[in-house]
Parts: sequence; structure tokens; C-alpha cells
Amino acid sequence: MPNRFDCGIKGFGRGKNRHNYSDDGDTLGHDPYRSWSRSNAPEAEVTSKDEWLYELALAPISIHTGYPYPCRQEDLDSYSIKKKKITHFGDFLRDIVFCWPSNIDDAVREIEAYLDPKRPPSAKEQSAMDRLYKALCLEDGEWTPDVPIKAFRDLDTVFFQGRLCGNVKVGWVSGKELPSDAIGTTVYRFNGHSKIKLDADYHIFESWDPWKQMWQTLLHEMVVSNL
Repeated sequence: MPNRFDCGIKGFGRGKNRHNYSDDGDTLGHDPYRSWSRSNAPEAEVTSKDEWLYELALAPISIHTGYPYPCRQEDLDSYSIKKKKITHFGDFLRDIVFCWPSNIDDAVREIEAYLDPKRPPSAKEQSAMDRLYKALCLEDGEWTPDVPIKAFRDLDTVFFQGRLCGNVKVGWVSGKELPSDAIGTTVYRFNGHSKIKLDADYHIFESWDPWKQMWQTLLHEMVVSNL
């Protein structure tokens, strides 16, 4: 029976990815724990399959396209970055996210307690883990970039107590929409809300392991959104 560690938490966050923080898209800063830049990435050959994956990533996510990961269309619509309205399902970790550093300490303590291996998962968490484990085992040629987005609610359930859905939007964007050295960014908005943008150009055309790294980047940005 898969557990949280089987769902990839051991390897996530250790990739050589660069992160950018933004206060509603205005002031950009760099993650002090990352020093990687695109200039270090090896060149990758672009194929017609890559082009198809790229188009799929930038298209509106639908349960009828891409990989059939079990999810609801209403969930995909609620956290799509292509939808302007945020459906607020409840208070975020804190109403105001700028209480540094105490807010970060609170977030870390709460998540550490939630991820304690000694705590048995609920039936809901276990179902989410089973779906994630099956998706993470997909081979090259089977996966599509919509899978991590479709799995966002399950990742939230397994790792973040379900706090992010309804407060965080997520999706793929063209690399032109991000700073040149960023492959993912979290844009902070109002009352603890945020928007996660993932670089489709890098992950599909340039990454040495796109399937693994897109999960790593998404989870990294989810951690940032939770702080």
C-alpha cells in the first residue's frame, strides 16, 4: 500500500530548479536555497511529440483530454490560472501571509505533524496516495503534462491537509511569462491567496527528466504557497 514517501516526497525539492517569488507580479526575488540557472541545462532535441505535449500543457485542462487521471472538472476549473475568479473554500493557513518569520514556523510545525509517518492516513488520504502512486509510475510515452495539474487536489490532500485548493491557482505558462532564470514561480495575492506558474518551455523542451522535474517543481511551489 503506497504511503507519502512512495508518492515521491523523498526526491522532491532536491532538483536543481530555480524559483522566483513575487508579490502579485511586481517585486521579484530569488530563492536563497537555489542557485541553478537555465544556462547550465544541456540542450535537448525537440520532437513532434514534445510540440504536442507543449500544446497540451498550455491548453485549458480538461478531464476529456490528456491522461485520464481521476479528478473532477469543477476542481480543475476552480484552480485554473486561466480563470480569474478564486473560489474561496475557507481560511488559508493565515489570513495575512506576511507575518514573517513566525508564520513560516507555524506552517512548518503544522505540516511536520501532518506528515508524521507514525500518523495513520485517513481513508481519503490513502485513496489520494493510491492515485498518485499509479500516476508516478507512468512510463515515458504514457504521461502528459496535465497529470500533475489534475493531481493537484490529491497532492494537497496528501501533503498539505487540503489547505491549498480554493486558495491557490496552478497551471502551465509559456517561459516568456517568467523571468529568464525561473522554471516556476509563486505569485502572492490577497488574503493568503497565490498563483503557481510552471514553465512549460523548460520542463518539456529542456529538462533532463521532464516527468520527474515537473512534479518536483510543482511540489516546491506548493510548499512556498503554504508558507
